[in-house]
Amino acid sequence: MKKLNIIYMLLGCLLTFVACSDDDYSPAVSPLKVTESNVAFNAKGGEGEITVASSTPIASVESSDDWCAVSANGDYKVKVTVGANEEVDSRNSVVTIKDQGGNETHIAVSQSGMLFVLNVHKSVLADAAGQKYVKLVHSNDVALSVDESVDWLKVTMQGDSMVVNTEANATGNVRSAYVYCTSGPRKDSLLVVQGETKDILGDYYFAGQNTKGKLIYILGNLSEGKTAGTLKLSFPTINASMEVPYDEENLSFKFQCGQYLGDWVEKDEKTGDETTSYIYTVLWDIDSGYLTWADSYSMDGIIYGDPDYGTMVEFADNGSWSGYNVSAIRFELFSKKEAVKDNRLKISLVSFIYPFMQKMADRGTAASKKSFELVKLL
Repeated sequence: MKKLNIIYMLLGCLLTFVACSDDDYSPAVSPLKVTESNVAFNAKGGEGEITVASSTPIASVESSDDWCAVSANGDYKVKVTVGANEEVDSRNSVVTIKDQGGNETHIAVSQSGMLFVLNVHKSVLADAAGQKYVKLVHSNDVALSVDESVDWLKVTMQGDSMVVNTEANATGNVRSAYVYCTSGPRKDSLLVVQGETKDILGDYYFAGQNTKGKLIYILGNLSEGKTAGTLKLSFPTINASMEVPYDEENLSFKFQCGQYLGDWVEKDEKTGDETTSYIYTVLWDIDSGYLTWADSYSMDGIIYGDPDYGTMVEFADNGSWSGYNVSAIRFELFSKKEAVKDNRLKISLVSFIYPFMQKMADRGTAASKKSFELVKLL
């Protein structure tokens, strides 16, 4: 019994000792403390300041990275200078401050990554002198430039917008120019197009390359469509035409696949018998070799102005035929007035690889014709 009492007494003393040891512990606290700081920078960079409190003045300051420059600014302040960050990723640095008493403290400096986004790459203005604001998301300074030969277009930056100013267009044709945007190492461009529907109506060379790489064309014409929001695209030499959906605001239209253009009549010179087949639009991915005549697919006809060739239409893949890159337009013959596989005759009147349209110049205009030849049809 006495042994048990002695054991309990020893345990009590041990617990008391441990408790007393915990109460007596106090961690060392540096007398050097940061009291105020503004060292979170955007991508443009700039200057910030750190203020400390200590019993002795600052002895030294040091940054862990070259892009973050630091220096003592008096006894208890540190100046932080950060240059522009031209990378997408953000970055961080650590500033170490020591006082004359040998104490030190650390503070993190952060800088966000660069932003440079131009969501719109084509801007259309009417023929009258006008102004348009184009949103440009940017974190650093942006430099804008236009070719020296373009005297009808002026651009400036205002906040987060590019301000586009155009003089009146009295040429009778669509005209366009690129605005080049540069922010640090990043570059982008905006195509400014000035024109109206009246400028695009008229006769065209409907052109492209043949399979041998030679430029060929047939005659085409753009006129107002039967319904609002359409244009009529005609081909007089083959007595064919189609209605195309038209976006007046963006000066563009859709060249749709699987569209009936007209009848193709062939006459046997010996018997005098006539055979009628039907012309339909077919799209072609020349890289894969695949064709389609499905009417749910299309190419975009993007209208712009060229200083040498006047009003132009460039046909471009718009992603509607998923998995394929449409690079050619064909006018193919079908045995019946329905574009289905069983009716396809596998006869192409003409194929245009990398197709485009050039408006025929009016007399007295400076626009010249590209060096292509009239195609020979069947």
